[in-house]
Amino acid sequence: MEQLVLRQFSIVKKEKSSSFQAIDAIWKRSSSVALYGPSGTGRTSWLLALGGLMAPTHGEVLLEGKGGTRPPKARDIGIGPIRDLIPLFPTLTIEEHIKMQIRLFRAGSIQKRTDQLLQDWQLSHVSHQRVKDVDRHLQTRVGIAVAIAHHPYILLLDDPEEGMTGSEWRHPWGDLMREIQQHSLLLITTTMRDDTVSNCDYMLDFSQTTEAFQ
Repeated sequence: MEQLVLRQFSIVKKEKSSSFQAIDAIWKRSSSVALYGPSGTGRTSWLLALGGLMAPTHGEVLLEGKGGTRPPKARDIGIGPIRDLIPLFPTLTIEEHIKMQIRLFRAGSIQKRTDQLLQDWQLSHVSHQRVKDVDRHLQTRVGIAVAIAHHPYILLLDDPEEGMTGSEWRHPWGDLMREIQQHSLLLITTTMRDDTVSNCDYMLDFSQTTEAFQ
């Protein structure tokens, strides 16, 4: 089974007096990682670097499996919406958005995969509505469905539970855990919530001024 390997990985912000030391880590598929802390602590920079969208200051990220060790490719990564950087397209319908992602990566039968995702993420009843016309909770589900449409190994999410109560987040989180186990995904998510951290297998704590890696 593939796993994500971090070797002396770090991101140092010049304006910050403290940062994580370079870390070594092995995160297995079918598990979850929380990048925990308040906004402005570098969590999203780490998320982007782990997804190959920016270079780390030091070290490397590798995907290790039976076929050897290599850097992750674009199709290995599924990235959910990141505010002001990777938004959902508001004027596309939900079905159009999912189909666009499948088509982009040539990820099999477009209609079959779309129908499956709409059903799995409880979006069938709003499939023909535009993204901007559904509520924040449904947009979270849309973002996840789009991110996993091409069957990635690794799913990156940025504060997906923002604006939800604990009970409201419990249902999409349960669906996310099902997806992780069924398809051997590795989830890496930024979060400001203790309940999300407690449900993850690994955690990087950005709330402290010194490194606290578990």
